[in-house]
Amino acid sequence: MDAQKKLGKKGTLTIPQQLRHQLGLQGGAALDITTTEDGGLLLQKHLPACNICGGTQGVVKFKGFDICRECRQGLREVAGDD
Repeated sequence: MDAQKKLGKKGTLTIPQQLRHQLGLQGGAALDITTTEDGGLLLQKHLPACNICGGTQGVVKFKGFDICRECRQGLREVAGDD
């Protein structure tokens, strides 16, 4: 679905309801916004990424940091070496 939208006076953008339903986006959903080389914008569903390795599999939040399963295990191993 292609749609042309205008920014609101405060710079807001409303994603059309049909498109939100099609993509499974609920109100309050986090989105990642990236610029493209040709001057465009890319909107994607937010996938939390590990603050250590950048991976997106098995990521959980711990004390304000996103960390993946593999890095959690690595930290456990390092902490156990004391």
